Amino acid sequence: MAGSGIMVDKAYLAAHRETVLRFVKADIEATAQMRRNRQVFNAALPKWFNITDARTQDGMFAHVNKFQTKPYPSVDGIKQVFALYTWWQDVSGTRMSG
Repeated sequence: MAGSGIMVDKAYLAAHRETVLRFVKADIEATAQMRRNRQVFNAALPKWFNITDARTQDGMFAHVNKFQTKPYPSVDGIKQVFALYTWWQDVSGTRMSG
């Protein structure tokens, strides 16, 4: 799914390894909760995204449950993420160390 990748600066990872590990674990658990507990999913949408329309929630839940259980990235997907990130660096003027 577009935008669902996690990238981290090498220097930040080196300095904050435990924080990054907790973040990745939380992301994995949140995805698992969304897939297995419809009430959690429906409660999160209005709280974090202001999505209250039941039809929209139904469509999003159906989409989330199409995620692979082991989300290995494709080569094309990795290339797209790097292209997007390079574009963002150019637009924002920021550079990642590494």
